[in-house]
Parts: sequence; structure tokens; C-alpha cells
Amino acid sequence: MPRTNNEDYLPENKVKLEYSLDHPSTIGRRCNSFKFYDLPPMGLGPSGAPFISLDNYLDLSSIDAVRQEIEDNIHLATASLTPMIPFGLIPEHINNEKCLDSFLLNPDKYNVSIDSNSYASKLTNYHEVKTYFLNRFNLTRSWKRVLHLRNLLSFYDKGSPSTWNSTSHHFPKLRALIEALPLKHAGIALIFRSNEDSRLLIHRDSYARNHSLHHINISLSKNTRKVFIYDSIKNERIYLDGSTRSYTFNENDLHGAEPQFDHLVLRVDGQFEDWLCKQLEYENNTSFDWAYDKPQAFMREHGKINVWTNTDI
Repeated sequence: MPRTNNEDYLPENKVKLEYSLDHPSTIGRRCNSFKFYDLPPMGLGPSGAPFISLDNYLDLSSIDAVRQEIEDNIHLATASLTPMIPFGLIPEHINNEKCLDSFLLNPDKYNVSIDSNSYASKLTNYHEVKTYFLNRFNLTRSWKRVLHLRNLLSFYDKGSPSTWNSTSHHFPKLRALIEALPLKHAGIALIFRSNEDSRLLIHRDSYARNHSLHHINISLSKNTRKVFIYDSIKNERIYLDGSTRSYTFNENDLHGAEPQFDHLVLRVDGQFEDWLCKQLEYENNTSFDWAYDKPQAFMREHGKINVWTNTDI
């Protein structure tokens, strides 16, 4: 009988934050963030694996051809290249720089206002506005603009069924690779390109909660991707095996990557086929559940999770 736990040790009203940015393009748009909390990596499935290699379940024979197709046709994809920035509150000592949300959640202290210049007036969405402040405060830019291949959904619906956008037709080999993945349906599909030699800042995609979020990451570059899960309790990094090309992980664990020049990673969200969930030992197709062994062991030992109330960290 699958285990499940209806108790949520991090209820949304304790960790979720919303704020607005004072710019015409963002009026009516709320930016999501979340507080920092002390929790070691919870991993995936009952065993709490930090990473799961998917190399044995995928046909990766077309990777070299797909990478070349991207290099040849990326100039045709400018309409679907957008900024993307890690969000959520992360203490300054973890990345050795203050996170963007600390600035944006404390506008009076850090003078968060749009300058009156022609560039700022032409910003068209909140991603561009946040990028503006990223540059204003001279913070690390982890990625070059991200290539979207499927029509955008809200962040919290990124695994829901989506459709190909017009730009994807410039990448038939990449589309074929994605369509062959063991997914009942695909949501968003993105190509992340590391920004020169910038590191991927340690961050969470969201906060820990029971979920059946499934995604596949595929390293398209020849050089190994030095990605890791970060344990903020022990101050340790758990690295992905260097021989692994495709993998998944719990996106709500802290994670990051070492600096690498111009590295390409494909990420596809969706819903795994039942047979793959069975191979990965996901009970009831569930990636993470508070009833799994690792979170239960933590709660027995610590009793509660420390949620930081300060937003200027």
C-alpha cells in the first residue's frame, strides 16, 4: 500500500511570499518567492536519492546531432529566447552574494525603483524587469537567455500538458528527442545555456511539499556538467556522477552547478510513464512525500523545520 502523508510540514502560508515590481509592464503581475528554511536534501522516492540517472531508460544516440542542430539554428530562435533567474530567498553566505529577492523584498532599503531612461521604459515583462535589477545590483547571471520550445505555462503548471511553439520547428532533431522521452505528456521544454563561466547559483525551484513533479535533464555538451545538490545543514555538495548524461532530482532541494563555459542542458517537464515510475520506485508515481523515510527520519530527530522570517538575508 503506497505511503502518503496528508500533513504538510511546510504549509504554504508559512513559506510562500509574493511581491510586486513598480513598472508598467508588471502591473497586476505578482512575483512569487519563498522564505529560506533549514532542511537537508530530501531527494526522490522512498530512498531519498539525491540524483537518479536516467541513462539506462533513454535513447541518447542523437545527442551530438541535436547539439549541432542547436548551434546551427539558434539564430532563428530569438523570439523564444527569454531571461530566467533563480528565485527564492537564499542566505548570502551560501552563494557569497545576496540573492536578488532580498533586494526586491526590501525596496526602501535598497532603492528598488526603475530608473527614468529609455531602456527601462521598454521592458515588457517581469522577467526583463528582474533582469534589470540583477544588473543594477551586479549579481551573478547564471544563464544566457533560455530557449523555450513549448508554449509557456505558469511556473507552477510547468509539468501540465503543453504544445510546441513556432520556434520548435527549427529544431526537428531536438523535437524528435523530446517526443521519444518516456513521458505520458510533456509540459515545458527548455534549453539552458550557461552564461560564459558563471556558476549556477545555489537555489530551490520551490519549497518542499508532497509532489509528483517529474522532469528529465539531459546534458547536451561533450564536457561533464558539474551539477550538485547542496546540504545547507552540513555545508556539503553532493555531485552528480560525471559519467551521467541524463538525470532527474528533487527540484525543491537546494542545487547548483560549478562554472562551465557555454554548457547546454535540455530540461523537459511532464509526467513519467507508469513503467518508469515503477523502475524508479516512486510509490503511486509520487516523487516526494513527507511520509517517505528520509523526511520522516528528519522530523523524528528535529521535531520541526526552522523557517527564516527575515527577508533581508
